[in-house]
Order: sequence, then structure tokens, then C-alpha cells
Amino acid sequence: MELIAYKCLECGHYTISKYDGKRCVKCNGHLGPYGQATFADKSSSMKLNVRLKDTDLFRDIINIFKDILENKSVPKEVRMKIEEIIKQ
Repeated sequence: MELIAYKCLECGHYTISKYDGKRCVKCNGHLGPYGQATFADKSSSMKLNVRLKDTDLFRDIINIFKDILENKSVPKEVRMKIEEIIKQ
């Protein structure tokens, strides 16, 4: 089955559908195609693969925070504040 991921042009919510012309389920806004989506066997589980353009940037940001937390030359107060924010 061919599924398409859509992103709402108004609120940014994602919708997965096999039909064109759908509206956002969250705000009823207009949808723009975002990429193909796939799923596994419906009876056991569902897996969606959506290509997101900013995943590399997100991974880089996470790695920067990881490096800061592991770097002992960074003041302890700064590392503790980052850990506190992450736990929220």
C-alpha cells in the first residue's frame, strides 16, 4: 500500500494517508506532501518511515550537547544546567 506523509502548512502537524486532498486532523489546515511513508504488518505493529530534512541538524545538535556534557573543562554548573534542562 502506498502511503504519503503530509505536513500541515498552518500548524506543522504530520498526517499519513493513502488519499490526496485530506485536511489536517489537528487544525483542518491545508496539507503539503512531505514524502513517502511505509508500514509493517497491521496486525502486529506499525512502522512509519518519513524523510525529514532536518534530522542531520538535530543529530549534530545532540552530539554538541553530548560533547559539552562529557568535557570536563566546561564548568560543572553549565553541565548541570544542561542535564537539568534535558531531564524536563
